[in-house]
Amino acid sequence: MADTPITWTDVTDLIPDMVDVEVPAQDAILDWVNSFLNPAMFTEKNLKKARIYLAAHVGTFSLPGGSDMMGPVTSESVGGISRTYSDIAAATNGDGFDQTTFGTLYVMLLRTSKARLPRVI
Repeated sequence: MADTPITWTDVTDLIPDMVDVEVPAQDAILDWVNSFLNPAMFTEKNLKKARIYLAAHVGTFSLPGGSDMMGPVTSESVGGISRTYSDIAAATNGDGFDQTTFGTLYVMLLRTSKARLPRVI
């Protein structure tokens, strides 16, 4: 199987909003995504999809407003002072992939790959 790296055009062809990710971030994301996933764990078609979804997941956090975490809101006040914030620990399942649609799609592909098999560490 050929290990063909994805380009940012591959990402924007599927997810047009990713065109707004700045070029230095695109380059860093692509360098990481193209070297992170083990090609032996995926079919060629699913490797490309997994890389695109993972790149879009990471890219989402570099978009304007993309770093806002969602989740339950916690408020507290003492006297006349109050603060409200998102409870990030309660918002994620621990790996953060549930924070974007693309992260969820990546995990779905991961679960159908050889990478899902148990391994001895």
